[in-house]
Amino acid sequence: MRVRRSLAFETQNPDVFGRTRIYRGRAVDVRRAGASARGRVHADFPQRAAALAGAASHRRADPGVPPTRGRNGHRSQLRPRHGSIDNLSACVACAERIGLAGVVVHVGSGRGQPIDEAEVQVSSALEQVLSRSNDCPVLLENSAGSGDTLGSRFQQIGAVFDRLGRDARLGLCLDTAHTFASGYDLRADDGIQQAVDEIDSHVGIERLKLIHANDSKVGLGSAVDRHENIGHGFLGDEAFRRMLAHHVLKGMPWVVEAPGYDGKGPDLQNVRDLKRLAGRG
Repeated sequence: MRVRRSLAFETQNPDVFGRTRIYRGRAVDVRRAGASARGRVHADFPQRAAALAGAASHRRADPGVPPTRGRNGHRSQLRPRHGSIDNLSACVACAERIGLAGVVVHVGSGRGQPIDEAEVQVSSALEQVLSRSNDCPVLLENSAGSGDTLGSRFQQIGAVFDRLGRDARLGLCLDTAHTFASGYDLRADDGIQQAVDEIDSHVGIERLKLIHANDSKVGLGSAVDRHENIGHGFLGDEAFRRMLAHHVLKGMPWVVEAPGYDGKGPDLQNVRDLKRLAGRG
């Protein structure tokens, strides 16, 4: 298991994360790099992102832990609008150019449409993004299931993959708080195994590439996305101990997205807590 702090500021932009084994968790603050909250991407975005990624690799607060912290906000939604498609495409191109491991994005909302129609629109948007890229992975993150958001069930994510011919560049980012809020009881071994089994059946366990580690401010099946510091929410320490001991999940890179004890985003204490629960601290 490799624990990281999230470094990407995620306004309406994807989470760009680093090649874990090579770049040791390097990531990019996409707003400082020139991608605005309204989805506009500045012309020098790749150069500024590369500079930030390079600087991050030289400032280490603790061995194996990225030196700066990030903040969790609203990620881009895959809707068939030129702004969001162009923005995501620019971030994917940047990730390819500076050697990052991929881009994480929320599936988005159906906005009142039937699920099948929403899946078609998401697939169409993703197809356009993938057509502009080479080999950069795009990881869809599961959602908490609030409102008409897609992706709270792994079957929905698998359906999008099916519509795209199971493109090898598609992968999954598992968010622990979202998974719990969408009804999977990660406090119990059976609940963890249920989630893993459904991922394997509908997505393919080999496509699980990253875990966003968050406790939850809300209860099981609440369908509300509210992150809490590790061990201080409804999941608690024992849930993370169990997940970190699971034979599949313990081999994944884990990125902490918790709100932080000062309310400014993922901090070193959350990273240390997660390492402690993994038996490493």
